Amino acid sequence: MKRLITFGCSNTEGQGLDNPEVEVWGAVLARHLGRKFVNKGRQGASNKYIAYSIEQFNFLPDDFVIISWSFLDRYSILHDPNDFEKDDFESTTSILSLRNRNFITDIHHSNADNKLNEISGTYYHLFHNDYDSNFINKVFIDYSIDLLLYKQIEFKQIYFSRVEYINCRNRHLENFPFYFLPFFENYPKGTDDQHMGKEGNKALGDAMYQHIVNK
Repeated sequence: MKRLITFGCSNTEGQGLDNPEVEVWGAVLARHLGRKFVNKGRQGASNKYIAYSIEQFNFLPDDFVIISWSFLDRYSILHDPNDFEKDDFESTTSILSLRNRNFITDIHHSNADNKLNEISGTYYHLFHNDYDSNFINKVFIDYSIDLLLYKQIEFKQIYFSRVEYINCRNRHLENFPFYFLPFFENYPKGTDDQHMGKEGNKALGDAMYQHIVNK
């Protein structure tokens, strides 16, 4: 069975849904297209991590890919999974996704929360600026698109909002003519009261399908 592969952050993973395997927008679109759904979304993913996921994925020639690009000020640190030493902070992953600078919390629930807050706060205070971040995101995005073009994998892209849309060489290729934000704003939130709920996910999946079949 042909596959639909989705890459993105928690908005792609299905955070805030009771049954993301069925309710997230990628699952809705996969049913419309009659494809097997493979969800590579990850909570907190930066565009760097999305590019890494695309590079590491084993594509088949008839795969169809949707990339939902993340926020420009997110950043991830990659570790070699072959020599990664697990601890209580990163016990299940070789990827450290720093907290967005606007969501570094003062409420600490565990040592892992405290450590992530400390690392994220240091990074955004000492190393992050928008000019540098915009350039780095252009590199990650163009690299991903070039890789899919080289592999001859059919794909489309969606961006969260106009704010997250930056000009770069291949940025315009295969864009959906709408952003994620209107669906996020105009439909009820999910069970966590932060992410888009079931209705918005269905509307987005339906809109993507209509664009694909009417193009």
